[in-house]
Amino acid sequence: MNRKTGFTLAEVLITIGIIGVVAALTIPTLMANIQGAKFRSQFKKTVSTLHQAVRMSQAQYDFNFADLDDPFKEGMVECAKQNPEQVKTICSLFNGTLTGATYLGKTSENEMLKNIYDFDEIYDYESLVWSLADGSLVFIGGNNVSAGKFIPSDLDLNHIPNTTDGFMAFIDVNGISKPNKRVSCSVGDETGLDETGRQPLQACLVKNNPNNLTDIYPVVLFGNTVLPYTNAAKYVLDTTK
Repeated sequence: MNRKTGFTLAEVLITIGIIGVVAALTIPTLMANIQGAKFRSQFKKTVSTLHQAVRMSQAQYDFNFADLDDPFKEGMVECAKQNPEQVKTICSLFNGTLTGATYLGKTSENEMLKNIYDFDEIYDYESLVWSLADGSLVFIGGNNVSAGKFIPSDLDLNHIPNTTDGFMAFIDVNGISKPNKRVSCSVGDETGLDETGRQPLQACLVKNNPNNLTDIYPVVLFGNTVLPYTNAAKYVLDTTK
């Protein structure tokens, strides 16, 4: 007689249960890694875009972020019309170099942005906002820079030169989509240096988790370059291929 072998119902249920547990444990990590990789690559791309913009401005119009004349007061309502051959403002610089970028005005005057963003995540509600062609948002300045050039006085990072000819800015790599939260160190310090003044008190490490590797990145625009403002933003940029 031929005997037919197979799995019992209990064995099948146990196997399905094990697969479910493994999936429940691994899928969140996989999704976090995918989202983290997306945030990383977009941050690096946006920084590169801003680098290229200011270097193009220097080459074509002979001015950079350090050369702007009263960059935040002159005709912000007419921002889209400013010409880099006529005025040296942040608007004219971007108008002449950022193809496909759209000026959205001040955060405080844009109802959509005002209702979405938290004051603490984007510096303040008086930031000037641009939407780039790839969908990322760039927030520049705010109340404290409305009269001119400014880098925060509490700046204490060895990778930022000691200069006032620059601007605080924030990049939201995925536009208005959530989490709309500033990147942070999983371990280590955001800004403070040790007694030598050269190294963080504890090295910053940003892990691929939704609490730390997020979508808003502080940067400083000055001269012909763009640099990450915090150790967390620097870590993400330095470790992105």
